[in-house]
Amino acid sequence: MSFRSAAHRSQSAMTAYAPISRKVFGSPLMDDKYKIAFLRSLVLSRLTFNLHVCTLPIKAIRRLSGVYMRVLRRIAGDPRFSKVVALSDREVREKLEQPSLDCILMVARLRYFGRLIRNQSAHLLALLQAGAGEPELPWLATIRADVERVRSLGLVPGAPSLRPGAQAWLGLLRDAAKWAQILDKVCFHESCLDRAASPEHSKPGAGRGLGHQCPVCPPRFPSERALASHCRAKHGHRLAVKQHIDGSGACPACGTNFHTRLRCIAHLSDKRRPTCTAWVFANVPPLPPSVVAQLNEQDRAAKREAWAQGRTHPVARGAATTRDGKRIGHCR
Repeated sequence: MSFRSAAHRSQSAMTAYAPISRKVFGSPLMDDKYKIAFLRSLVLSRLTFNLHVCTLPIKAIRRLSGVYMRVLRRIAGDPRFSKVVALSDREVREKLEQPSLDCILMVARLRYFGRLIRNQSAHLLALLQAGAGEPELPWLATIRADVERVRSLGLVPGAPSLRPGAQAWLGLLRDAAKWAQILDKVCFHESCLDRAASPEHSKPGAGRGLGHQCPVCPPRFPSERALASHCRAKHGHRLAVKQHIDGSGACPACGTNFHTRLRCIAHLSDKRRPTCTAWVFANVPPLPPSVVAQLNEQDRAAKREAWAQGRTHPVARGAATTRDGKRIGHCR
């Protein structure tokens, strides 16, 4: 599955969620069990449709889980865009007693796996009994990991691993009722996306590949973008270009009218096109601090309003236009 497909699913789920984010999922008058039912029917159905037949890269899982956690956080009353975020994603899932997206996908794959076995798929049975040194399909490797997870949860006492003990598992998988009972008990809250200190980080040489050092504190990061995100969240660093941009929404360098200050700042923050940014720093004097503070507060209010509506950013008021009146980009 590609990241583009995950992005499309996320957009579809957000389209279903956003109009009722506050009236339904944020309503104090509705019981949480009904909100969870809406979550499963409106959001998860779009996020996870037919994902049991493919393997997912971590980037796609992160995109899908972001929408899932946005809804759960709204139900728990601890949204990301609030001034104080009290709970981590895992704590939110534990509070609501809801599984992680990893668990949801694993159960869906194992249910599908059981159906394939009951349909007597000769090719699949042959692949299950392949030797340890033979190549393995990615989906089948994921299924083996899922089966090991079921074993680790203690739901199938005494069962062997799937590769050497395939025959023992076949009898269990062919019993549809028993296999369904086992999968109904599978529930865990942890996710591959949880932020936790890995034991590998304490080993010598663990810093390789983390070539971006924070100038304030010890942590290192794998990319400049990750370092910038850390500096904004932990040390309050802000984009220097904000001090040079007023509320007109027009780029002082190229003259393109973006209609809002936020879109103009995004244009000047794009490291792939540094020409306008360099011109602004060289030719536009900084605004007074009081004016910058007032403009930043207006931008924050616009962001909070968009987030409260279930959107990721404020909606554009119109398409950007150049000095010559040429329209660039698109606006819905």
